[in-house]
Amino acid sequence: MGFALFQWETVIDNTEIQAVDEPAADFLKTAQDYSKMYELFDKTGVIKTWQEKNLMYTIMVVGNESTANANQPVTKAEGSEGQATAEEIFKAEAHITDALLSPSNLEDGQRLLMWNGKYVTVRIYDEPVDGMEPGIYFNGSKVKKVIKTNNAYIYDLEDYINTPKALMEYLKDFRMKNTLFLRKWY
Repeated sequence: MGFALFQWETVIDNTEIQAVDEPAADFLKTAQDYSKMYELFDKTGVIKTWQEKNLMYTIMVVGNESTANANQPVTKAEGSEGQATAEEIFKAEAHITDALLSPSNLEDGQRLLMWNGKYVTVRIYDEPVDGMEPGIYFNGSKVKKVIKTNNAYIYDLEDYINTPKALMEYLKDFRMKNTLFLRKWY
């Protein structure tokens, strides 16, 4: 694997885009700043899925410095080092959508359907509003920079995207866990 060619462009809203001449999976694999996010995508099978689909994507990532302080750390499944937990899969899929969206194509209030079946709302602030600095936000997580690869726009975020589960999803998970627990006793 060779070195990536980096190029910078300034687009609408003064958002700088780093252009990289390689596919998103290859970029994330070699970019040290995103190694933990790449591990999450790889462990959960997300990278394999997006390579099989061979489409253009919008991917949200969190740099290693942000994951160290995150409220939602990447965790390992107890007793299953190589297997992804349902929570890890849900988190990974919350950061990818099948739409290829450059910053100039984003609209304030736009909703993006993520792979986990949840919607993420785009907010664009030109001036400070309610404690939010000017910039692009996905469900409240601010975009730090944008990277354009051969097959994706990658948005580097300050924090993981929060896509809460519905009450019914928690009840379903609870019922499944308790059913397994009760089977042990009977």
